[in-house]
Amino acid sequence: MDSTKVAKVTISLPRGLLELADQLAHGRSMTRSGVIADPLAKEEEARIEALMEEGYREMAEELEARLWMAGLIRK
Repeated sequence: MDSTKVAKVTISLPRGLLELADQLAHGRSMTRSGVIADPLAKEEEARIEALMEEGYREMAEELEARLWMAGLIRK
């Protein structure tokens, strides 16, 4: 998580989730904000990886088509 640019926000959570966040923060020696931000950062990373996979797949398909059109490969 990029901690150089942060914004303070107010969120509403069910009391049980807030208690869980506090327990996790204490057990992991991190802040409540860190406990909440961690799964969001992991989701962002997963989305970036999915976009990269899609891009690489499209590049491979385009390369294959160009090689086929140049007669360098057979399908």
